[in-house]
Order: sequence, then C-alpha cells, then structure tokens
Amino acid sequence: MKKVTSALLMLFYFNLALFAGEVSLRLIPLFRGCSYYWSGEAVGAVTPYFRPLNCARWSAGIPPVHDRDRKEYRGSIVHLEEDCAYEFELRDAKGMVLPGSRGTFRTWKSTVPVARTIVLDETNFDGHLEITAKGRPDGWIRYTAKPGFILTNPRQAANKEKTVAHDNSDAMINLRNAEYILIDNLTVRGGMSHVIHVENSSHIRIANCDIAGWGRVGVQRFDRNGRFFPVGVPVPKNYYGINFDAAIHLKNSANVVIERNYIHDPLSRANSWLYAHPAGPEAVAVQMVRNTVLRYNDFIGSDEHRFNDAVEGWGNFHPQGGFNTDAEIYGNFMIFCNDDNIELDGGQQNVRCFRNRFEGALCGVSIQGCMTGPSYLYENLTSEMGDERGATQLILKTASRRSGKYAASYVFNNTFSGKGRGTDVLEHHRMVLYNNIFDGAGNRIAHAGRPTAETANNLLPGGPSPRFLDASRGRYEPAPDSPARGGGKVIPNFTGPGPVDVGAFQSASPRPLPERPLPVRLDCEKIRFKVDETQAKVVATVAGSNFSGRYRIAKNSDFDWFTVTPDSGTLKSGDQVTFTIQTRPERFRERPLMHGAFLIRFEDGLSRPVSVYAETGWEMPLKPHKPGDVAIYLNPETADKGKKFPRVNPAHGPEEDGCVEFPARGKPEKSGSPYLLEFEFDVPEEGYYGLFVRADVPSPAGAHDSFFYGFDDQPMIPGSFAEARSGRKRWYMVAQSGPQETRSACHFTRGRHKLRISPRESTRIGLIAVTDNHYAFELKE
Repeated sequence: MKKVTSALLMLFYFNLALFAGEVSLRLIPLFRGCSYYWSGEAVGAVTPYFRPLNCARWSAGIPPVHDRDRKEYRGSIVHLEEDCAYEFELRDAKGMVLPGSRGTFRTWKSTVPVARTIVLDETNFDGHLEITAKGRPDGWIRYTAKPGFILTNPRQAANKEKTVAHDNSDAMINLRNAEYILIDNLTVRGGMSHVIHVENSSHIRIANCDIAGWGRVGVQRFDRNGRFFPVGVPVPKNYYGINFDAAIHLKNSANVVIERNYIHDPLSRANSWLYAHPAGPEAVAVQMVRNTVLRYNDFIGSDEHRFNDAVEGWGNFHPQGGFNTDAEIYGNFMIFCNDDNIELDGGQQNVRCFRNRFEGALCGVSIQGCMTGPSYLYENLTSEMGDERGATQLILKTASRRSGKYAASYVFNNTFSGKGRGTDVLEHHRMVLYNNIFDGAGNRIAHAGRPTAETANNLLPGGPSPRFLDASRGRYEPAPDSPARGGGKVIPNFTGPGPVDVGAFQSASPRPLPERPLPVRLDCEKIRFKVDETQAKVVATVAGSNFSGRYRIAKNSDFDWFTVTPDSGTLKSGDQVTFTIQTRPERFRERPLMHGAFLIRFEDGLSRPVSVYAETGWEMPLKPHKPGDVAIYLNPETADKGKKFPRVNPAHGPEEDGCVEFPARGKPEKSGSPYLLEFEFDVPEEGYYGLFVRADVPSPAGAHDSFFYGFDDQPMIPGSFAEARSGRKRWYMVAQSGPQETRSACHFTRGRHKLRISPRESTRIGLIAVTDNHYAFELKE
C-alpha cells in the first residue's frame, strides 16, 4: 500500500509540474550558509535537507517561506563550513523528494587567486583612483599600498564643509563595472561622501583596511531641523541634511565581501532624535545589492563623531532595498550610533545576521520593512544601548507601518540586555522568537499574543533572572546556576541536538562575541570605571598550538581619555598577557559617562574588542551655558505678569534649582488670566534661538510633559518637553507638538521680545532659558 501511495504522489507531483510549468531550484551559497529557491507546488509541509558531499547522514533545516504569488519556496540553511561541497534537497511531509529540488553547491572560500598586484604609493596615487578593471575567477587584481603609505585626498580637505550634493563620483576609490578586484590593507584618511564606492560591479573584496576622516562636515542648523548642513553655499529649502556619507558604499553590485576592516572617526557626526531622524555618516551603506557579506569588521563611532547607523540601507520599504537578497552579516562589532547599529530594512530575502556584538545605539538591529523575507537573526549579543543622550528604543526594531505579504523573521538564541524596549510584533510581520534572553525591565516582546507571533523558551522580564557569568565585565555567558542553561528549544540546523541554552552563548561550545577565527580569549570584554577608579586589567589568553600574531592597540582619536599598555607586541599560543587600561580624568568631557572602546588588532585585521565606560561624577550645572553663549534665563516666580505658582519645595525656588507646580488647564490662557505668565527679554543679536525648560516631570512622563507657549504676537501652541523622563530634574528642549521635523529654533531680531507661558498638563517647572547654544542644554548620559 505504501508503494502505491508513493507512486500516486509522485504522479501527482509530475502532473502538477506540467500544469504549473517547469520547476526550478536555485542555490546561492555564501561562506556560512546557503539560500535556496524552489519554484514549484507541494502538498503539506516542506523541509530542506542537506549534507556534505559523500556523507551518509542528512540534516534537516526549518521549513521555508511559501510565497504563493511567486509560486516559490525560499529559505536558508546555516552553520555550514567554508569551502565545502554540499548536497541539498526538499522533502514533503511524507519524506518524498520534491521534483527538481535536488542540487549541489560549494560554499565560498576565504582566499582568492591573485594574478596581479598594484601597489599604491606617492607616485601613482594623487588622491583619487578609478577602477574599471576586470580580473578573472582564476586571476583577481589586488590593490594594496606601500608599507607606511597613507591614502589622503587634498580636494576633500579643501571642500569638506561646502559640498551640498551627495556625490558618488567624488569617492577616493571608485569602482564601476569592475570585476574580481581585491582592495587589501589600505590606510585611508579622507574621502568626500565616500571613501570606497562600488557600483555595478561584481566579485569585489575589501579587506583589512583602516579608514577614518571621511565625509562632509557642515554645521548643525537648529533653524532647520537640527541636522547638519553645508556652509558657504546656497542650500535648497527641501534639503534633507548631510546624510548617507558612508566610508564604503555599495550600489547595484553583487558578490561583495567587506571583512576585517576598522572604520572609525568620521569628520562629521549625526544629530540625535531630539531634533529629527538622525542623519550623518555611516561605516557602510548598501543599495540594491546581492550576495553580500560583512564579517569580522569593527565599526566604532564616538560621542563626538556618532554614526547615524553603523550600517545603513537604502530603500527601507522597497522590495529590493537594503541588503536585498542573500547576505551574511557576522562576527562584527558595531558601537556608538544615534539611530540603529544596523539596518536590515528592505528586501530581507535570505538575509542572515548572526554572532555579532552590538552596543551604544538607540536601536540595535532594525528589521522593519521586511518586504520579501525571510530574514534570520541568531546568536547575537546586544547590550549597553543608548544614543549620545543615553536614550533607547526597540532593541530589535520593528517600528514600521507595512511589510511584505510574506514577511517573516526568525529570531533565535539572541541576548538582549540592559536598557531598551525589547521588540514589538506587528500585525503584518511574522516573527518566530525562540530561545532569546530579553534582560532588563523594559525589554519585553510587545503584542506576543498576535497571530503573527510564535514564541517559545524565551527568558523575559518578570520571570527568572538569566544570571550571567559577569555582565559588568561583558561576560554574558550563562552562569553555572543560570536558568538559561538547558532551558532552550532544539531548532533544526540552528542548535545542536541538546541540551540547548537560552541566549547567544552555549555552555557546550563557548565562544566570544563577536565571533572571530582567532584563538585569543579575553577575561573581560567590557570595562566600566566608577568615579575615582582609574585603572583596570584585561587578561588575554592564547589557545592553540601554532598561533603567532603581531598586534597593536587600535582606538579612535576621540578616545584620548584612556591608555592601554602594552600598546603593541606579539601573542603566541600558550601566552597569557595582561593589558592595563588607565584613565586620564583631565581629558574627560563634560558628561556623566564617557564612552569608548579599543581593539587588540592583529596584522591581518582580526581583533578582539573591549568597550570602555567611565563615570566622571560630572553633573550639569543649573545654568549650563558656556562663555560667549547667549543664554537668557527666565524665572516663573518673577514673571512680568501672571500669578505666583506654589513651590514644590517651599525652601527652593527656580533660582535654587527648585520648581513650581503647574496645574492641568487644558486650553491656552487668554490675556489677563492669572495663569498666563508673561516675560519680556532682550536679544543681543539677531539669530536663531531655542527654548528650554528645567523640569521635574512627574510619572508617567507622557502625561506631564508640556505647556502652552507663544513668542511676541504669535498664537499660543502646545510645547512638549523633548524627550521627557520622570525621576530627576533636568533641562528639556521645548518643541512644537507635532511631527518631529518641526523641532526648529525661533528666529529673533535684535531687541525686545515677549514670551507667554500657561499650564497645559500638570507638571513641575523651574528656570526657562532662551539660548543660541542648544548643545549645552542637551542632557548627556
């Protein structure tokens, strides 16, 4: 009977294939995984199977996405070995191989055959290089530099503040219609919109480069939207602001590998969300690419030079946007951004993001706008989140109004720890979340009950504590008594057979994150100095039997507030070396917490990163303006007109860092009302000025964070305290309620002006300031 049933099923599939047209299988391998696309129809569940060539045992993967519009099944198999041949097939629920679903493939290898090497030096590089050459699969063309030669661009230095347009052609190295090119071991200081631009090219590798000092600088325009704008040239009214200045920019290209690069210290910085959507520099930007790999890179911003995103994509809601299709992002360290660590937004078709380490951003990985799918996020560590103000949002970002019809993201075995808001399951984006740690009071899975959510074996706030080995030292492995140990779910192809730990680390196969093929392990991967602590130690232990590598300590120029010794040397198998980190408090900036990082970086570009934080003990003064600033302080107790509101603490008025109570009134007060405060003040110079208020916002902050205000003869409008937080007195920018882009400064002529304020929501306010230096009043945490 079984033989008859199988024969009938095969006949059914044959007839179905004839009716639907030819079935086809596409296999797209990269280094560590392979995407598959099978165009056909099947009855019931479909499961992928694979095995190394000539191996007896098959392994199963998780089911593919079924795109009924395309009549296509697509998905990924993962955890493959490099440069290895595999067999693949799809089976139905009865174990039958689907017609046309068998194939073989070989994963990529790390080395490429080089036929010709071009060495750049002062004789053949004048600040700009056009590459249109085409190598061959068996003979790549390699571009490298003479030892000690630093690539610079004098034209960029002369025009960095003036260029309005985002111009791909002004990149320092421009690859167009190029093939089989290796860019290797360059040190670059400069570049306009980009350092390396790759367009309409294929089979390109950019490896082991040290890139800094690129981008357009401009000036922060508070009269526009708080973004940075060019100076010295006319700027169109609809100009967005300087953005998309990427050290490496990929456009309409395929089979590109970016690996082992240290990208840091852009000339410019991104604005924060306090004003508008961040805009500014990125380490990497991608636009309609295919078969892309980012691995083993260090993308490190700083508070003085924050990235917008470390990796940004074009076309967040375009089916071919971002990484588009078939990508691997793994083993990377991305830190200090004002928006996301990385955007996967766009196609997300077999885009795999795994074994990375993310820190210091508003959001971690963005998977909003999954327009095709599926995407995969597994075994990533995200911790110590916060933009330049310390603000956080969704650690796993899903804040989109639309997704593709078959959008799906698989989120397995990640650790999300610290400040943040976890993630949010949307009605139009299927999310499968297994074995994740969401650690921190706000890190929840919102709307986990929606039909688009499938959750299992996650550790969540309100449940058992995950109990890390030592989170204060960056060791997020589960402690021996952690409930994460053995608490996970077996996921075919993604986990071992068990026991499976919850989170990014498996006690059965320990490895540091970001994953690097480097036998060097650190006992501490994050340092946090308390006030008055000045020294810390990190011990590096080298495993293996024949490793030997020269290293140097690499860190951003902004991180001059600490030193690391020894700063260079050789590490060999069996060595145990202690590094001493010493702070230099005299170089601390005026902020409560310093943010930094350093790399133990080897000659091949592989590294072990350590993030460094230092509490300074600094507190923002009551009047934080700097010498030379215009700052006009107004006291609600001494207004020219209006009542005297009761003090929160009778002994402390606004001049003593106290506050007065504003009642809830709901509507703007009319002239003559005792609830209408009126101030007259003199502006010394014509210009643009911001309005700030020092407030102690009650909880919940969203119900106590506004009043009505109006300047001169303008109507009274709601002004929100951006961005309000309860629990402490601090300065807030008063922003016009409405779209974020309207948070602009007010223009004043020189002379006498009037400010009117009246209660809206119940709140507590202290001093009010009119100033030309927004940045001095922004809270830094």
